[in-house]
Amino acid sequence: MSHIRYIFDPLDIREADSRAISGLGIPSIVLMENAGRGVADVISARFPVARKFLFVCGPGNNGGDGLTAARHIMVRGKEAVVILACDEGKFSPESARNLDILRKTGCYVMDSSSLSSEEISAVAFDNDIVVDALLGYGSSGAPRGEVLRVVEAISGSGTIVAVDIPTGVDPSDGRVEEAAVKASLTVTMLAEKTGLEIMPGRGYCGDIEIVDIGVPPSVVLPEKSGVSVFYPSDAGRVLPDWSERIHKGDRGLVLVVGGSARYRGAPVLSALGALRAGAGGVVVAAPETSYAFAGDHPEMIFTETSCDEGSLSPETWDLILNKWGGRIDSVVTGPGLDRGDSAGALFSRIWREWEGPLCVDGDALHFLARDASLLPQREQTVITPHEGEAAKLLSSERYNVSDYRLKVARTI
Repeated sequence: MSHIRYIFDPLDIREADSRAISGLGIPSIVLMENAGRGVADVISARFPVARKFLFVCGPGNNGGDGLTAARHIMVRGKEAVVILACDEGKFSPESARNLDILRKTGCYVMDSSSLSSEEISAVAFDNDIVVDALLGYGSSGAPRGEVLRVVEAISGSGTIVAVDIPTGVDPSDGRVEEAAVKASLTVTMLAEKTGLEIMPGRGYCGDIEIVDIGVPPSVVLPEKSGVSVFYPSDAGRVLPDWSERIHKGDRGLVLVVGGSARYRGAPVLSALGALRAGAGGVVVAAPETSYAFAGDHPEMIFTETSCDEGSLSPETWDLILNKWGGRIDSVVTGPGLDRGDSAGALFSRIWREWEGPLCVDGDALHFLARDASLLPQREQTVITPHEGEAAKLLSSERYNVSDYRLKVARTI
């Protein structure tokens, strides 16, 4: 069974809704009912002692989901009030129908245009939970008009739950506008949207819960989205289930090539990571200045290297092959490597001559960016750039990387 958790672009979700309605014949008002009930279920379970709920609802089906959730909160014996942040004429037929039903239940519904910002804030502070159902996955750009005013008024009001995605967070790439809702919990429908898992948007979502809309995701969504998420809690599920009779030689030997007179500890940190991940052994190819760490880490094997003015030279690769050829299973290169010509020549040899799994990190990414057009394509390669290194790989400005993380990752 696969442990990969895919997240989906809003366009995928839009097409899934269309398949459910047109392909399966599920009326859109039924999908809204299921979504609203699911939101109420999650909120009630997460905040069992909360009694008073404010729902701020905008145009579109996200607002309709909020109206439906408000009714289901009332079914559970709790109090709900609603502030509409749009003209009722902008509601979809399904949202308008749910608004009519909600009013007939006796729920108190107010128009934001009839309230000052201070009055909206006062209502928010008077309730235990504020539910943000202003804008959903179909939104783009900064909140405007009444929606913007309501976002600003409820900010800092305490516990906020977002329906589908916090207002002001771009559902595609996680960019955050100047005015955005910072939620403690986001209840999203059918599947996670990409913007929920990409910073800075991820930091505005709080915990994330997925609710169904009455249709199996596998029926309406693509089998794979091209983007997946991996949490620390997933690690235990993907690590091999080793036999109790396993030998360290069966768990792989990792080679770490890095370090310099200036950055002695970097390769040791990488070696520690490999050991903690379960490698059977780690060989460290670093200048002698890094040997000072050997006494603290006897489980690491420090191998002979060749250096040129404190940096590893390309002859180091020959020494490694002579000593360890045929026994190495994977290679990590770059941490603390230095950016001199000798280190660059060593990286080039590793890239060209090593055919197994390769992780390129740190200073090795500098050479990869500099010489990308000269280096051959290779498989089984993982790169780990931070924002500045990613910008160099793309000859781009650093702020472009932080603003368009998903696009940058796909381009690289």
